[in-house]
Amino acid sequence: GIAIRAGLLKQDDPDELPLTQERGMLRMSMGFAWEWLVAHQNPQMVHQPGEIVRGGIAMNPDGVTWMRDIVLPAEVEARGARGLLVEESKCTWLSARRDLRYKWIWMAQAQAYCRAVGTQWVRFHVCYVNGDYRGSGPIYMVFWVQFTQQELDTTWALIRRNAGAQ
Repeated sequence: GIAIRAGLLKQDDPDELPLTQERGMLRMSMGFAWEWLVAHQNPQMVHQPGEIVRGGIAMNPDGVTWMRDIVLPAEVEARGARGLLVEESKCTWLSARRDLRYKWIWMAQAQAYCRAVGTQWVRFHVCYVNGDYRGSGPIYMVFWVQFTQQELDTTWALIRRNAGAQ
């Protein structure tokens, strides 16, 4: 994919194991279970709202929520957040000490979803299976990310240029 060709993702990334491998299937199943749990803990979320197609590219966000229906963190409200919020659930073996913004594939996916539904906001619900790798055990963290319109448009242009490329 795009991230491998650009050198942003290694083919042996532990979060991107081929799904034909037993471990890959187990990790995928854990991810679906995490998504289900997040959706049921957030009743205002429209879980799996359906396929969205833009420019011939199909996307399936984990969920969307109207921000008017939830209590926003003060710093998010202060930035004028309104409208739809994209909801993404991630179950990962990365360390919780790693900055989420460096997970390029998550950011690009979220940017595409945001652009498709007309928002600049995504809320990531991340389960760090191994926590901080310092004995913490699993850690659940929530990240609110606001993208600029330029970020959304730039990523969308990259996706469009690479659509169908193998």
